[in-house]
Amino acid sequence: MLVIDTEVLPRRDQTEAMTAALVDATGATTLSHHGAASPYLRMEQWQLGTATLVRAACSGHTQVRVRRRPARDEEPLIVIGLQHRDTGTQVQDGAGTPLVAGGVYAMVLTGSFQHVSIGDTRTSNLLIRAEDLDMPLAMVAQARPRLPASPLSSLVRSHVRSLARVADGLGGSPSMEAVGGATVQLARALVASASGSPGHVQDALAQTLVARVRAYILDHLSERNLTPATIAAAHHVSTRQLYKSCAAEDLRPEPWVIARRLEAAREELGRPGSHQRTIAAVAARWGFANSSHFSHRFREAYGLTPREWRDRCREGDDGAAPGRSPIAPRPTATSPTAPSSEATARGSTPRGACATPSGSRGCRPGTATPTSASPRSPPPTSAQTWTPSTSPPS
Repeated sequence: MLVIDTEVLPRRDQTEAMTAALVDATGATTLSHHGAASPYLRMEQWQLGTATLVRAACSGHTQVRVRRRPARDEEPLIVIGLQHRDTGTQVQDGAGTPLVAGGVYAMVLTGSFQHVSIGDTRTSNLLIRAEDLDMPLAMVAQARPRLPASPLSSLVRSHVRSLARVADGLGGSPSMEAVGGATVQLARALVASASGSPGHVQDALAQTLVARVRAYILDHLSERNLTPATIAAAHHVSTRQLYKSCAAEDLRPEPWVIARRLEAAREELGRPGSHQRTIAAVAARWGFANSSHFSHRFREAYGLTPREWRDRCREGDDGAAPGRSPIAPRPTATSPTAPSSEATARGSTPRGACATPSGSRGCRPGTATPTSASPRSPPPTSAQTWTPSTSPPS
């Protein structure tokens, strides 16, 4: 969801709008721009359960926050971020961290910091409340300079890169809770693995296997060769261990993969312009080799055929006001930091949205359907949608 784009504002207002948005987001006490003729900021936000994902593109600047006594109701907020483009530096607790393209970083927003963005910066930031991360702030500070060397940094980097795509695809569906839960667990494991203790590394890897499996599945959802064998190999465990760990957390991989693929296909079919792609093409994009089998699965889950769903969304889209969804997404009870439409209109930003650093038409997952908002668990396994090389152990 778009929060702010200064380039649509009058030129005379862009610098002030960017400054106000970043100060509001990070609590910076001073902000200076790096000679850009026209400083700019574009910020998007998605709610992932209790976590928030913010993607930002902005011109070069320096932010400084001087330590102050936190307000009584101010809750520590942890930022786990990914630098997509250009470079910079970040200083907190007396330790400097270089920001490089492809690098993972962390910061606590309630402390003092200095952040320098050099050039046209692109970042993605996970905002996680300290109580949800459930780790001492001292451990976060200890892990900060070691994050790039963590054995989990590449997985977190890949996961964060794909989150915006996943968020767009799943919209307000119940799957976002699972995505958010897996994301918080990955962030916790990343910090633990970078804390300097070999025991913490092994514990983090063991305790977050299923979370990492969920993240891996979402990152590779459209790949037809996504099987228990490939998932197990990617995580250096046996297929039997994969099934055992998933069973311990009440996760059945095959139905979960199929349900996520159906949700992604449903969202795509509900977008404006989806009629320009065939049902078979959308099915193939999300791992269904047989369009008839896909239609059967889709109707079983949602009570409509893919064509009926797309036609219904087109009818609603034709009757909607420009820029408005014909069916309003269901609000979630776990979105305390999501901005209201009024806040978005005036350009305010979520706290921590660019820490180091619109609505669309059509139908979205999570909107009203003739049956229920979430799909029923489809029957397990089929050659068209999931081809396990090994049966679950008895």
